[in-house]
Amino acid sequence: MYSAAGLVGFLAYSCVADEWRGWIATVVVSNGLAYHGATHWNAKPRDVLFWWDVSCNAALCTFINVASTAQPWTGAGTALAAAAWPFGWLAGPTWGHVVHVLGVQGVLLWCLATAW
Repeated sequence: MYSAAGLVGFLAYSCVADEWRGWIATVVVSNGLAYHGATHWNAKPRDVLFWWDVSCNAALCTFINVASTAQPWTGAGTALAAAAWPFGWLAGPTWGHVVHVLGVQGVLLWCLATAW
């Protein structure tokens, strides 16, 4: 289940990397690949990459919310994704990935798509 759920989120952002807001999606995909790749291979820098990924994503969310012409919807979506994030951790390894892909990645992808 983990691999399938992670693949859905990766594919969604990858598909838009060459489309609208391409540079943002490219950063999200690159950071996600680095962190999840390090986790999969049990590499040493995974903790650093985790916080780098989270920090970059938070900074990109802030940028999108400041630049968005679709407020208050972008802000509401970001708040919903931020609220869903801890539930992904609490839901356990199987359902946590589903919550993360749908409640966090999916909502933030919608925010990115509708921001301008």
